[in-house]
Amino acid sequence: MNVNPRPCIYALALSAALSGCASPPAEQAMFGNPQPLSEMILRGQLQDLNARLPSSNVDSRMAVTPLCALSSNAARAAPAIDYLLARGVDVNKPCDERSPNTAMDYLIAEIINRASPDSPYRANPQYRPSDLPVLYAVAQKMIDKGAVTHIRRYTIADIQEKVREAVGQNNANLVAHHETYKATVARNQQILGAAGAVAGVVAGAKILASDSTAGGIARNSLSALSNRADDKPGPSVASAAGGPAVQSPSRLPANAAAGAKGQIWRDDYRNEVIATGEIKDYPDHERNIPGDVVMAKVGSRTSAEQVWTQQGGTVTDYSHCGSCGVGSRIRVVVKFRQIIDYHDYVREK
Repeated sequence: MNVNPRPCIYALALSAALSGCASPPAEQAMFGNPQPLSEMILRGQLQDLNARLPSSNVDSRMAVTPLCALSSNAARAAPAIDYLLARGVDVNKPCDERSPNTAMDYLIAEIINRASPDSPYRANPQYRPSDLPVLYAVAQKMIDKGAVTHIRRYTIADIQEKVREAVGQNNANLVAHHETYKATVARNQQILGAAGAVAGVVAGAKILASDSTAGGIARNSLSALSNRADDKPGPSVASAAGGPAVQSPSRLPANAAAGAKGQIWRDDYRNEVIATGEIKDYPDHERNIPGDVVMAKVGSRTSAEQVWTQQGGTVTDYSHCGSCGVGSRIRVVVKFRQIIDYHDYVREK
């Protein structure tokens, strides 16, 4: 596991009182505060305007050119960028030794960030359309000095088209993941019956709101549901997509869950959008799943295939848990038209 090389800048962002955790000016510029580096430049305190400056007080190997650092927040650093351009700074020097990206790469990324609006699925705190005229003005000045990305030369019209494409793709990815989430909850309501319906609330709390209070309530409700004192037939749960009702755990044939009573499982879930290849992981996607439900629904490849065929999916991979002791898992991979679901059902108790 890689250790985050920038603990100080994040701590600084959380509290200005952490004065003992000061970051180098170049790093501050890249993470939202270009003022210290801008002042150094405008006061003539940098002898070599092309020299890479330290961009981490943790990793001494990390360094970036002044122009690249400021291009990450160009709207607030325009005077200092003008100063650098007027003095013949190398606009195409790679930003750091480990990447071919140039200042123009950084600037276009910044424009895309500022141009990406809030959506119903995600707020973008960096959305600031009022910055765009300044950013495009800076881009034009850099282009006039011969600036290119690490791939090609861009005109302003090229950049604007790239921004439109990127913003559209970002929104499409957000919509795809939101639709994936809704489809997953609907499938879980069918696949796991009443327990899955409540577990879907847990998923909703974790994925969309990250509300631990709501998640705790949902888990308590699930626990109460799966540990009823009586063993009477429970209500059936209808598909959110309009499909046939699926029986709740207590209605399952007794022999389908032999030996699984009292077991508790969780579902570690991952989804992949086929069109983009984008993957998101949701560990502990569902908790407190009764063992009899797991065994009845996914205890064999045949049962898993029956369940997911009804949902329009194809089981492409399946592995059983063997003796199914605590910590063992059942893996089910299901392909749908637009997404691939990966489920790891892990026994916890």
